[in-house]
Amino acid sequence: MPDDRRLIRVLLVHGWAGSPELWSRFAARLADRVESARVEFTTTGPGYFFRERMGEIDSKEAPGGHFDIAIGHSGGVCGLFDFDSVTLDRIVSIAGFTRFRRGMDFPEGVGARVLERMLPRVEREPGEVLDAFWKNASTDRAGHENFSRPRDAPCSDRLATGLSALQSDDYREQWSQFRGPRLVIAGTDDRIVTARHAAACFPDDRIEWVKTDSHWLPWTFPETCAALVRELIETN
Repeated sequence: MPDDRRLIRVLLVHGWAGSPELWSRFAARLADRVESARVEFTTTGPGYFFRERMGEIDSKEAPGGHFDIAIGHSGGVCGLFDFDSVTLDRIVSIAGFTRFRRGMDFPEGVGARVLERMLPRVEREPGEVLDAFWKNASTDRAGHENFSRPRDAPCSDRLATGLSALQSDDYREQWSQFRGPRLVIAGTDDRIVTARHAAACFPDDRIEWVKTDSHWLPWTFPETCAALVRELIETN
């Protein structure tokens, strides 16, 4: 029989060094939880690894049209605002930020030297840079199975481009001026986006805190993230 339930289109955008697989557990949980609708997912990102990217759409070729909800992880939150031909009803940040680098008006950000050290190294030895990043991002003292770094060959030029963007990107105004419903989910002890950093990026939003030091919340806490996103969908 044909499925006559309404369609909900969801755009998923991963951040630096991420991959589409990050969303797989979350997407499965969300599709199961939203019983009143069919959920269609579109995953996009810069493509940081040299494999057939599991149906991933390069961010430069992202589809146009309307999405009921767009979800960014980490730097993918900034990517939510980069699509000229996309309209959105709701936006979600999971372990994300609207500005990364520290500045005179943003002391909570990450120091410039961190990025300045990583940038030349990622072009020469991307694997070592990624290993260090993953070690920092993937600790989980509670024993949850963490997201594993893709073992496909990294694309050093795209990784470098992504790091350069983190030095200058500032989407605080775009986020704050978005008039649809918004949701922010963050880890209490995330080492990549600290609680202080997250609070500074989203001063006008209630933050749903997840007690963890893992940065990969869609993977380590898919049920929690799916429940919060379902509530956003069904109550707005």
